[in-house]
Amino acid sequence: MQPFIETGDRKLNEIQVRFEELSNIYNKFETAQSELELFDEVDHVVDRQQFEDQFFAAKAKFNELLHPVPSPPLSRHSSSHSGSSRHTHVSHHSSTHIKLPVISLPTFEGETTSWLHYRDTFEALIVTKNALSNIQKFHYLTASLKGEAKGFISNLQITSENFTVAWKLVTQRYNNQRLISMMHAKNLCSLPAAKKSDASSLRQLINHVSSHMNALRALSLNVPIRDLMLNHLLLSALDAETQREWELLTASREDIPSTSDLITFLESRCRALELLQNTQSMKTVTGSPRQSAYGGKVSKPSYSNVVTQTQCTLCNGSHRLFKCDKFLKLQPQQRFNHAKQRRLCFNCLQSFDKDHTCSKQVCHKCQNKHHTLLHLDSQTQATNNSSPTKNNQSATTKGVTNANVNT
Repeated sequence: MQPFIETGDRKLNEIQVRFEELSNIYNKFETAQSELELFDEVDHVVDRQQFEDQFFAAKAKFNELLHPVPSPPLSRHSSSHSGSSRHTHVSHHSSTHIKLPVISLPTFEGETTSWLHYRDTFEALIVTKNALSNIQKFHYLTASLKGEAKGFISNLQITSENFTVAWKLVTQRYNNQRLISMMHAKNLCSLPAAKKSDASSLRQLINHVSSHMNALRALSLNVPIRDLMLNHLLLSALDAETQREWELLTASREDIPSTSDLITFLESRCRALELLQNTQSMKTVTGSPRQSAYGGKVSKPSYSNVVTQTQCTLCNGSHRLFKCDKFLKLQPQQRFNHAKQRRLCFNCLQSFDKDHTCSKQVCHKCQNKHHTLLHLDSQTQATNNSSPTKNNQSATTKGVTNANVNT
């Protein structure tokens, strides 16, 4: 423009073309300067101010060359008023370019409750800015995503077309209103404990509840927050299989199920389980006695109710006393004393209880009613020692079917 001013050569067409290019020059500077200020910690206010001063001065000069206005003689009053107007205009124009603090891009790592804040901020700062190319927007997107969220689009090449694809994939993956609301409900049920007479912990509790309640109200849910909280409490009390069935049933729904929907599901599942349990119990019930071909009843096989003792009273091993190596190594009198001390049956060497049954076996050596391992050399002693056994057996085995447990 300087040659036109110095030579006075007014080529209007060329001036007009240069004037129309001014807007593109300013947009390119704004994009580059904004990106520089975003990533550079150095303050660039002076650089921006210098460029804007030069830009507006050049634009004003172009207007003078394209639209020259003859200056009529002005009075002193008019001159001062015009100067005041120009000063007011310059002041107003400068006020529209106040340097504001730089807004940092938020980062998102895949946490459900922070998705809405990240989405709204990124759309306001990057997605809706027409001055930014899709390549630039894609770079900003990859720079703001971390961890799982970044890996979700890591296989996409950074191209102009892929930005739209990448942003759509991210929003579809994390824009799950139902999951977001349930996570807020979960956090409301996991409150931080407030310490006694501690303002800091009490403030933390208040902020925790307020932030999650405000987030739930901002979601504009189709169900009351009360239903959301009850659903979370009910689901947390259910077993894993029932929870899985509920989630599979409602996964295709776009709205959030109400508490009445969950109760209806649980009622249906309860009825189904009751029918299954009733069917299984019917299989275990035996029918009435069958009739034989000759008209008589078919007798059922009888079973003796023998209580099996599997723990040795001498060494606590998992075997019967008469099979214990330690017991077999004892003298007959020592075996007898052990049986008497533990109040065992002298015939079958088992403990006495209400279901105790004894065998009909006798001593292989003297044919008396005691175990062979308790046989003493003196026949009189053996007879006397076996008499308590008979008395005990008569009191405990009355009316009980005998079992052959002696060896």
